[in-house]
Amino acid sequence: MRQMFAWLVVASLLIALQSLMFWKYHFLLLFVPIAVLAARGIDVLLLRLSAPRRSRWLTSAALAMFLTLPAMGAIGHAAQRQAEQFHVVALGSGHLDIESYRRAIGRDYGWIREHLLSLRDPAGGEPIYVFGNPLIYLVTERRQAIPINGWSWEAYPSELWAALPDMLMAARPAYVFVDHVAVKLIPEMSPATQRFIDTDYVAVLNLDKGRLYARRSPQPDQQPDNGWRPRM
Repeated sequence: MRQMFAWLVVASLLIALQSLMFWKYHFLLLFVPIAVLAARGIDVLLLRLSAPRRSRWLTSAALAMFLTLPAMGAIGHAAQRQAEQFHVVALGSGHLDIESYRRAIGRDYGWIREHLLSLRDPAGGEPIYVFGNPLIYLVTERRQAIPINGWSWEAYPSELWAALPDMLMAARPAYVFVDHVAVKLIPEMSPATQRFIDTDYVAVLNLDKGRLYARRSPQPDQQPDNGWRPRM
């Protein structure tokens, strides 16, 4: 059990180090040790209850409840909130309105669909690259041009930044979207990438959320889709 307590301490420190950008999945680090300790508490509780002396069973019971109920309550609360929102937004008008539900729960879905849906091509279209929310790929039904996810460049090591210009030059995506964070980050971390975008692309849309660039030549979707594909 000492390992589980050590895991909790280390995981909590790692979460605290990322205090400037908390995300729900960071707390997955705590799930395993909490589950193991809770299971151990329940096991000890059952042993104490079956023993002749039951003087200390309340301690084990309290420990088990302390470790399990908060997690169960949080999961139940989140599920209830999502269900209520679905009922009010998607079913409130008397018929199923998935589009309104998507806009209600996705903070970026609305503006992406409103401004970038035009990138959707019935024929599929060439791959694009997004320095920002990957939801753009889903809405536009476009593939990612290079294998590196573009939503976390502020956390990537210098080796990836050094490789970025060559990857983009080789892939030459039809469109490049640069969000408001990457607009400032790219010139600082990879001047070669910024020069490539400025030279080979033209800004076709400026938003508060970012900037959309289109390839100058050949124009987007005028050449075969030879972009990167994930290995199966």
